[in-house]
Amino acid sequence: MGISLVEAEILALFLETLLYGVSVSLYCGLLLSMKKKGTSTRTIMISVASVLLALATAHILIDIIRAMNAFVYAPHGALAYYNALGDPLVVTKTALYVTQMLLGDSVIIWRCYVVFDRQLLAITVPGTVLLFNGGVGYYVCYALSQAEPGESIFHTADRWITTFFALTMTINILCTCAILWRMYVTSGFAMGSSSLLWPVVVAVIETGAVYSLAILSVLIAYLKKSNGQYPARDIVQPLVGIVFILIALQIRHFGPPMTPDNNQSSASIIPRYHWTPQGPRTATNETLYPLQLLAVQITEETTVAFGRSGGKKDVEEARVSAACTAGLESGFAGRRNFPELPVPLYCPTVRR
Repeated sequence: MGISLVEAEILALFLETLLYGVSVSLYCGLLLSMKKKGTSTRTIMISVASVLLALATAHILIDIIRAMNAFVYAPHGALAYYNALGDPLVVTKTALYVTQMLLGDSVIIWRCYVVFDRQLLAITVPGTVLLFNGGVGYYVCYALSQAEPGESIFHTADRWITTFFALTMTINILCTCAILWRMYVTSGFAMGSSSLLWPVVVAVIETGAVYSLAILSVLIAYLKKSNGQYPARDIVQPLVGIVFILIALQIRHFGPPMTPDNNQSSASIIPRYHWTPQGPRTATNETLYPLQLLAVQITEETTVAFGRSGGKKDVEEARVSAACTAGLESGFAGRRNFPELPVPLYCPTVRR
């Protein structure tokens, strides 16, 4: 026997409250970790996280109000109240849910856009799918507002609801795979960059898997016409913000150091990548590891000594001292990985 509608709504409220508390805790941790970040990076991350948290807060407040109405003020009981799909609170809740999902998908597409060196061609497909999915989601809100009393959610715009969740999962999978492919092509997950790159790879895979599994669970429960889709659906609302903050914290603690003069995004630790007619290429060695002049100064000193017998004995002593000065930049420190690179020398004329 499946779970009843009232039981599903109570379970959904409990799980959503639990994950909302996790989201608030991670948000506070993000604020504390952003103190030393650059102005632009801090503004972007905190702004996106704040909007996601605000949407999740409004959503859970509506759920609490509906629970109070159902169990305290509803004249016909909780079951009849929860079956009213045309209730303005239900429509508003659904609109917040769709907005949260679209914003979460937009963040994933933006991350993919940055990783691909801000090339619009890389996000053409997921961007188009996002626009279409937005129209589908808000049409579902309109369909719910026109629902008759007692009409089931499984018969109200059922095809559009299925399409919305399927497209959301498609966007997440496409962007996650594209980001991982980009990392692999540019660096090959080399051991030399594992200390910086692997934490990002793990974060992308873990958060992408969690988000995709959550959407998949909603889709399966809805296709099975199970009331379990209510708790599965409501936990996605705070989960969108949790996924975003987890990636931001992972980059903050395991990524490259961030300074006000060196603002970097989550994609900045990946080598620069350029598209050419011959295929994708990374930046040249001269760009990544700039060469510097090495000045060598040689001094030769000759000493002549005379003996008692009047003979002349020449004793030549050569002392060679070299002073080398080289200004090393941050990228030049990696020359040990590129021993084949030539070192330009400057040697002045030797004077006797």
